[in-house]
Amino acid sequence: MLFMRKTTFFTFNRFALLAGSLLCILLPLVHWDFSGTVVSNVIPTLTLPEAVVSAEGGIPDAAGKGISWLEAVSGIYLLGAFAVLIMNILSIIQTCRMIASGEHIQKDGFKVTIVEAPVASFSFLGHIVISREDFTTNPVIMTHEISHVKKYHSLDVLLFSIITVLHWYNPLVWLARAELKMLHEYEADDSVINQGVNAADYQLLLVRKAVGEHRFRLANGFNHTKLSNRITMMMSEKTNGWIRLAYVACVPLLACMLCFCTSNKQTSETAEQTEDALDTEPQDINEVAVIGFNSDSTTAEDDEPVPFQLVEVKPMFQGGDANNFSKWVNAHMVYPQDAKDAGKQGRVVLQFTVNKVGKMENIRVLRGCYQSLDEEALRVVKSAPEWKPGMMEGKAVSVTYTFPIVFQLR
Repeated sequence: MLFMRKTTFFTFNRFALLAGSLLCILLPLVHWDFSGTVVSNVIPTLTLPEAVVSAEGGIPDAAGKGISWLEAVSGIYLLGAFAVLIMNILSIIQTCRMIASGEHIQKDGFKVTIVEAPVASFSFLGHIVISREDFTTNPVIMTHEISHVKKYHSLDVLLFSIITVLHWYNPLVWLARAELKMLHEYEADDSVINQGVNAADYQLLLVRKAVGEHRFRLANGFNHTKLSNRITMMMSEKTNGWIRLAYVACVPLLACMLCFCTSNKQTSETAEQTEDALDTEPQDINEVAVIGFNSDSTTAEDDEPVPFQLVEVKPMFQGGDANNFSKWVNAHMVYPQDAKDAGKQGRVVLQFTVNKVGKMENIRVLRGCYQSLDEEALRVVKSAPEWKPGMMEGKAVSVTYTFPIVFQLR
C-alpha cells in the first residue's frame, strides 16, 4: 500500500487494492489439493454404545455454566459488526433521501439531481447530486462526478462497506478503504485534467470548496479529504510504466499464502473430525446411546496401516458385538463417592487397542472430566476380559478404539 501511494497508476492500483483485499478474505475459505492421491489419515469410525453410569446425587448451585470466552468474543464481534452495518445503512438512507429531494434531469446521458442546499457534489450508483450553484457556475465539478460514475466507483465503496462490516476489527481494512477512496479521487482528478481543464484553476477550485459543505460517507464526491495529497499527485510526473513489474514481487507472497491456507485447512479438517468423535452429547440415562466409535488404525501382520473398511471380521467381546462390552462396563462401574459429594459428572473418553491376540493394551484417557471419574473408568476397562481379535484375509489384526463413558447424577 505504501508503494502504491508513490505511483500514478491510479486505475491499476485501484484494481490491485481491490483484488488484494478480496484475496486476503477469500483465500482462507478456498482449498486446493496439491498433494495428488493421498491416503487419508482421518480416523475411521465404528459405531459402539457408550457406557452411561448414573448415580443419585445433587449438583451444587455453583456448578452453573457461565459465559465462555468464545461466547464473549463472538458477542463483541457481532455487536461491532451490527454497529458498522447500521452506520452504513443510515448513510445509504441519507444519500437516497438527498437524491429523492432534488430536481431530476438528464445531462449527457447521466442522471443528475439538482438540490438547492449548498452540499458537496457526489455520485452514487449512477446518480449525480450537485447544488444548483455548482451546476450553474462550476461545470468542471460535473466533469469530475461523471468520471466517478463512468468508473463505477460506487460499487467499490459498497464492496468495502460489506468488508468493513465483516472485518470491522481489522485496522488494515479501514486503511485500505481510505486508500481506495483516495485512488477514486486521483482517478477523477486525472480524468478532469486529461480533458483539458487548467490544472491550476482546478486546484484553486478544490481549495475553495474544501470547507463549509456537507458530505456523504458512502458516496463518491467532490471530496476534499487529504487535499494536499491530491494536488501533489496532480503535479507529479507520470510514473515509468516499467515500475508495474515491481508488482510481480507479490506473486511469491501470494503463493506462500496459498500453500499455508491449504495445509492449514487440511490440518483443521482432521482436527474437527477428531473433535466430533469426542464431543457427542450424552443421551438420557435410561437409553443406550450409540455414538461414533473411532479406530485410529488397523494393522496386519507386518504392522502396515490398513483401512478399517478392509477388516472382514470385527473384534468381538464375550461372543457378542460391541453392545456386550458396553453392558459389561455398565455392570462393573461404581460411581465414586467423592464425585457424588462434589456434584461432579461428565464424560470420560478412553482409548485402547485390541491386539492380535485379543488383549486390551495401551489404555489411556483421551479426555477426562474429574480425577476419580477418570480413575474409575480406567480401572473397569483395564479389568475387562479378553476380546476375540478382528480378522482380515484370515489373519488377526489390531484395532485401536476410543470409548466414551458418561457419568451422570440424578
